[in-house]
Parts: sequence; C-alpha cells; structure tokens
Amino acid sequence: MLIASDGIDLNFSEEILKLFNDSDNTHLTIRNGILTGGANGSTTGSTITISNSYLLNATKLSVARTMIHETVHAVINAYFYGYSDFEDKPFQDKLRQYASDKGFTDMNTFHHNFMGQYINAVAYSLYEWDKGYGTAGSLGWDYYKSMAYSGMFQVDISGTIVAEVDTFKEIVPNADDRQTIADIILNEQNGNSEAQGTKCD
Repeated sequence: MLIASDGIDLNFSEEILKLFNDSDNTHLTIRNGILTGGANGSTTGSTITISNSYLLNATKLSVARTMIHETVHAVINAYFYGYSDFEDKPFQDKLRQYASDKGFTDMNTFHHNFMGQYINAVAYSLYEWDKGYGTAGSLGWDYYKSMAYSGMFQVDISGTIVAEVDTFKEIVPNADDRQTIADIILNEQNGNSEAQGTKCD
C-alpha cells in the first residue's frame, strides 16, 4: 500500500490512477475497440484500448487485471518519455538504463520485462479489487499473483507457452509452474468452467 501525499491510503493501481487524475496535462483515456493479434488490451501513450472480443468472454477478474496491467504500461510511457506532470529525471534515467543494460529495443519487450518488479503490487491491487467487486478476495494470494504475470508469455492454440519474457523465467524458474500460471490466466481470459472469477454481465 502506498500513502499518497494527501495522506490517503492507496494501492499500486489506485496510485497510478491518482497520478493521471492529478495531472493537468496528461489524461488517461480508456476505450474498447478492435485489436489485432489476439491482444486483450493495448496501450499507446496514455490511451488504453480493451478488445471487444476479449470483453465478450473474460471474467470480471480478468478484465480488472487487464485494466491494472494496461495502466502500468501507461505510467511507464509517461515516465519513460517525460510527459508533462510525469517529469522525474532520475526515474526516467533508470528506466532507460534498464532498457539499455538489458538490450531491449522493442518497447513491448522492455515494458513486460520491467513489470516483473511490480508483480506483488499488481497482485495486491487485483486482490483489493476482487475484495470489493468480485469474490470478496477469497481466491488466495497465489491466484492473484499468478494473474499478475499476464503479458509475460505467448501461447499456441492449445494454451501451451511458446514464448516468454526473460523476467518471467527468472522469477518463476520452473517451466511447469509457468504453464500453471498461464493456464490460470487463460481460464479467466476465456471465462471457461475452470475460471474462478465471475463472468461479465
């Protein structure tokens, strides 16, 4: 939990939303639309687009996780590029140095690897959301943490992982454990009978 400058207790995702809310110059825009390549969501600058087809199938828990994930993309963009009201030169330098040290030239690869540092924060934010709007927070820490790894792998049509970012393999070194995580995320994404979250109305 983070303590905002005005003394309000905020979790990670709430703090990100507050950053955009308090900005006079950079606004977070959230919309739905058609996305190619099977993506659940996409963020360009500070504009988030959630896939129409994903919204038709996913559980509420999955949609909440996607929203949290995409806001992390938006805030990384804001700091990496030094948007007005997000000018933090030391943090921008650290982001750029991380990308350089790891040899990341693709922003998507950089983002998903860097997000490994926020797994627990994303999981806690999702737990807090689920406590208020989903299963009353009954799914257990490992389930929320598994959901936080979204975006760190790609699967084939059978759901088997075929590509992974380096950070995912570093944090979860066992391949079977990574596949179990992928299965949890896919169950929620597809809203199938194995999903623990509730379907959207």
